[in-house]
Amino acid sequence: EIAVIGEAADLTYQYLHLGAGPDTLAEFPAEARNYLSKAERPLILVGMGAVARPDGAAVLGHAMQLAASVGAVKEGWTALSPGVSGDIRWSGDKVEARDRNPDGAVSPLFRDLVQADGATTLHHRISNGVWKVTLNMSDPEFPHDLMGLRAEGQLISDAITVPAGHYGFVDAKGASSTEVSFEVEVNDGELTLEFFDNGGEDANWVVSRLSLEKR
Repeated sequence: EIAVIGEAADLTYQYLHLGAGPDTLAEFPAEARNYLSKAERPLILVGMGAVARPDGAAVLGHAMQLAASVGAVKEGWTALSPGVSGDIRWSGDKVEARDRNPDGAVSPLFRDLVQADGATTLHHRISNGVWKVTLNMSDPEFPHDLMGLRAEGQLISDAITVPAGHYGFVDAKGASSTEVSFEVEVNDGELTLEFFDNGGEDANWVVSRLSLEKR
């Protein structure tokens, strides 16, 4: 069963048209929510047109909330804060947290972030093997340029530049992209991600989301 929010177009297959805009997503019909929650593997796809809208962050936030409510988000997520410890820890320069909008006008999905103006390494104890790393290095209010990243000592990019309010992921070339990420091999039971900044108009690197997937 497939349901669509957006233009009622000819998709060459049958689907249930729920509505045309983000209001439908925010007030998702109870019967559709109930059906999704009973699905063995519920899946929610968000198209580029929705992300590119001026309210794209809010649209993604509603989609994330819906995904969590119907069981489409796996357990195992944790807050990436300056005070993390145990399997996840920071070393190097001090990391600070930022909540850009406590009143909720910015989607919770992108509202919070960590940042620093010096070189800082994130250590994450995980199993050996090849991992797909997806990073979101965005800030709802400020642009950031010339951010740098090394994974397991390998330079990913030293010129990551993300405009304010841009919520794309960072790909292997350091470009802003919704296409996801890069792969890295871990051989010692710990993934290390070193963040740094090369100056420019803004001296801080930022991270608002990190996702790891075993290949």
